[in-house]
Amino acid sequence: YASGAAVDLVDVLVEDNDVSRDGAPIVTDNGYMRAERFYLSCGNATYGLYEHNVTLLLDSEISCGDADYAVAVSGGELHARRSRIVGDQIGIYGEDNPDTRNERLWLFNTAVVANGTAATISFMHLKIENSVFHGRQGGLLMSNCHVESYAYNSAFVGGSCPLEGDGTAFLAGWNGYQRGEACRVDAFAGVAGDLGFFDAPADFRLMAGSPLIDAGNPEDSFRDADGSRCDVGVYGGPEGRD
Repeated sequence: YASGAAVDLVDVLVEDNDVSRDGAPIVTDNGYMRAERFYLSCGNATYGLYEHNVTLLLDSEISCGDADYAVAVSGGELHARRSRIVGDQIGIYGEDNPDTRNERLWLFNTAVVANGTAATISFMHLKIENSVFHGRQGGLLMSNCHVESYAYNSAFVGGSCPLEGDGTAFLAGWNGYQRGEACRVDAFAGVAGDLGFFDAPADFRLMAGSPLIDAGNPEDSFRDADGSRCDVGVYGGPEGRD
């Protein structure tokens, strides 16, 4: 538990904890946490990480298949790069003050997985690039977010509307939608159908012939590490996983 503190967790493993229901192995409040090469297993807790501050996840994994929420952000910020977040009902739950909508939830080359909805976000500023949202009931459900929010080069799996908005401003470009479509968002240049993952949700590598290969934003700044056009998903773009 950290309050008003700066916490660095580098090469840290957290597992086999005995946190009870309604609790979380990690709770942070009004501070800053950086986790790099960090692994968290939640056990029977309701939350894996409950935060009301700024959290940076780099090359990390929060594996909470038995917990209701892997990450809960309440009036805070989450910035994840090249990470994996797994929850039972919800992978990421994020909510900010409806008067501002400035708290950031930025995901780059990050996979979010849940048995329910992968991510549910309200009143936040979303930036999503080269990520995957994989839920049995839904991928990403968002509402009342900042007018500059967007999702590019990402894949959404779950339900008939794997990416669902509320009709407010939200750009969704060069994305993939498996067995569904984007609903109530400004979506363009997307592909739909079987997205050709190697073994989702365990492995989001793209098989040969996947419609997500070379289907991302064609601008040079989004190119894959090998210089080719950006692939959609966590292995695409300049920060794509090896």
